[in-house]
Amino acid sequence: MTGRSEIATLLLALIDGGPAEGARARLLAALEPAVEAAPDDTLFIPQLLTPVARLEHHRSMLTRQAHPPGPAELAGLADAVGLLSEDDVDAILAALPPIAHGGLLRQRIHRLVTAGHLEEAHAVADSLKDPLRGHRDIGLHLARAGDVEGFFATWPRLEPRRATAELVELREELVAAVARTGGWRAAVELVDTHPRLGDRYLFSALGAGPIAQYDVLLGLLDGDLSGRLTEVQQAQLLVDELLREVEPSSHRVALPPEDSRVLALAERLGAIDGDRATIRVRDWQFVRLWPLIAEEATLKRVRALVRAPNLRRELSALGREIRPPG
Repeated sequence: MTGRSEIATLLLALIDGGPAEGARARLLAALEPAVEAAPDDTLFIPQLLTPVARLEHHRSMLTRQAHPPGPAELAGLADAVGLLSEDDVDAILAALPPIAHGGLLRQRIHRLVTAGHLEEAHAVADSLKDPLRGHRDIGLHLARAGDVEGFFATWPRLEPRRATAELVELREELVAAVARTGGWRAAVELVDTHPRLGDRYLFSALGAGPIAQYDVLLGLLDGDLSGRLTEVQQAQLLVDELLREVEPSSHRVALPPEDSRVLALAERLGAIDGDRATIRVRDWQFVRLWPLIAEEATLKRVRALVRAPNLRRELSALGREIRPPG
């Protein structure tokens, strides 16, 4: 076939059982630089039922010795980094067994959604062995784009009565995307007005990015947002903002005085009680706060407040006292 890329030709040779070693070596030599140069957040979907992932988590498969990637995975990588045309993908799909089609077809779904061809994307989803996986991929892409109208227009195809935990995550993604693009107030308004959302998604609206300076945020949490978030969610937002505003304790010996808000926030965290899941999240906020601790007395107090013994052992020194290797 004229116009077929060299990468597709090498993949087809590998699939067809030709000179495997030669084709594989040439294929890897062509793939590696493109995969290394691609952005970390490039979407990559290895198989039918694997999560939608970032390329940065899969680059190592090219050098994997114990379980080297097969032709379908290599084709998925080539497709993800833009080395294959749609005709190339069609030829590879025709050569692969149907069980290996999932990753390539799901990546095609992503491209179609990005281009605005939703009905074509749903048609590809219907061709999958697990169509629901494809339809929910469409929901995920729309959610991450903050496309409220498109997402809820697709809602009936997501089979809302099945695996509802995943649908909660999709709505969290949607609300967070709206907050990032339109601001937290727009996301809160969406949460408050849309019948398929509600207070369960308020933390996603507020946790997607900066809300206000720390002292203003304190006022909001005690004012307009009072009673709408759990204590640990409020504390997470406060830790997020303090980490943005305060310079971490570093390896320098000379430091400015510790910010007075660090100890006050630690005490607020220490007052939180609840079930094991709540305490686990609460304790982790102390670990996140640790880089801002510059006083031995504050560190001692934080260690006393942490309940998990393993985390308490980790909080044994100030940041400036820890020297990098070498």
